[in-house]
Amino acid sequence: MLSLVRDRSPVPARAVGGARTTRVWRTRGGRGGTRVTWLAARDGAGREPGRFWRGNLGRRNGRGRWRAERPLAVGVRLGTPAAKVGRDIPLLVGRASGLLAAHCIGMIIHQLIARHLKHKDDAEFYALQARDAIRWIEDGGGRTRDGATVLDLGCGHGVFGAELAKRGCVVTYSDEHDGLLPELAGANFKAFNIDRDDFATLGRYDLVVCSNVLEHLPRPAEFIGRMGMLLKPGGRFYLSWTNWLSPWGGHEFSPFHYLGATRGHRVHDRLGRGQRSHTPGVNLFPTYIGEVLRWIHAQPGLKVVCAAPRYYTELAFLLKIPGLRELLAWNCALLIEARGK
Repeated sequence: MLSLVRDRSPVPARAVGGARTTRVWRTRGGRGGTRVTWLAARDGAGREPGRFWRGNLGRRNGRGRWRAERPLAVGVRLGTPAAKVGRDIPLLVGRASGLLAAHCIGMIIHQLIARHLKHKDDAEFYALQARDAIRWIEDGGGRTRDGATVLDLGCGHGVFGAELAKRGCVVTYSDEHDGLLPELAGANFKAFNIDRDDFATLGRYDLVVCSNVLEHLPRPAEFIGRMGMLLKPGGRFYLSWTNWLSPWGGHEFSPFHYLGATRGHRVHDRLGRGQRSHTPGVNLFPTYIGEVLRWIHAQPGLKVVCAAPRYYTELAFLLKIPGLRELLAWNCALLIEARGK
């Protein structure tokens, strides 16, 4: 049973899911009642592994009870399906922590760094990113369950699509070559070259995910102009990529990319800093958040629903600051909606 607590004193609440303990981290008062804006999750051992939900969870009515304005999602560890609370529940508001602390709790950037240092970029490293991205897509209104049709475009090993398939999505994997993990043998795969092939052959979907592909395309503006062909009306397109001025903009030859696209990788090589697999102008192309947003806004059938730095989406306000966003976003994530009847 889920328990909502204040000062470590549990108050039972009915919920869907297993044994969980939660506590409120931050509240905000105002007209119409107090709103809970942060909720943290603790497992049975009192740990807080870092799966959190941000947003308005509900509003207190005159009976001192809380009505969920939308399903309240609480997870215990990364990858654990979220519990759903969709009814009136008693809730005691705990003491508010600092805003910065509350923001930092939900970030996964530190988990990714720790995982990469210990295991390099193994399958779990990418699964961790995928699960966090799916949480963000769900918060933005994207369909990720119950038979939603999904295209994993530029799927690589298919880790992102596999996480969506676990949630009941009907996933189509697509890349130039089939590099799917062995456990995905027999999955629906379509060979496709983004630069050369006809997008109409891929079909239309409720959700398209394209993760860390854009910076490897020689003509990204053309890709943006055609992405709407892949979406059903009201469908969502999750686009994320490493912007050039990001601390990781040069990938394995970062931070030398700050010396320029024609010089940085050569300085990296001369200093003997290790092998690299990316060369600017060959398989890595400078892209900028501002110009990508302009390309999307120029498409009458597309609308940006959410924008945030990936790996720390809690700091979405950074994407509203021109110039600074190019430097402070490690990776940019956009959720784009297809307009139409």
